[in-house]
Amino acid sequence: MRIRISSPQHYQRALADPHGAISDASRAVELAPADPRNYLTRGLAYESLKDYRAAILDYTVAVDLNPQHGRAYLYRGLARLRSNQDQEAIADFDKVILINANDNVAYLNRGTAKEILGDLSGALNDYQEALRLNPLDAVARHCLDRLKTKK
Repeated sequence: MRIRISSPQHYQRALADPHGAISDASRAVELAPADPRNYLTRGLAYESLKDYRAAILDYTVAVDLNPQHGRAYLYRGLARLRSNQDQEAIADFDKVILINANDNVAYLNRGTAKEILGDLSGALNDYQEALRLNPLDAVARHCLDRLKTKK
């Protein structure tokens, strides 16, 4: 039996029913421990429960299994950002950008981490790049406008 845990429905379940998703993903990990998608799904479920430590551990396993998996770095960076590990989050977002230089979400979140750390110039550059990559990104526009009022 093969459990497919990486479908969009499973990601939605990770958010809607995190305990059930953790149970399903844990079973999937037992059956296919080399598939990073199973760890990503379980990590998302842990993150929805605000268990960032467990989420970061699962995302790290996914990264170890596939060092070119940009989403794994992105999710780990987001969990680190939410748990006040801003410098570590920046390192993860840097890795996402190395893998895919057009990932506007990585630029946006790296900008947020830089802003938190007081690197307003770096944050400004990242918000501008996020907006250049996706001119319709309202969050990037808001962050950029907010930062400009700080200066």
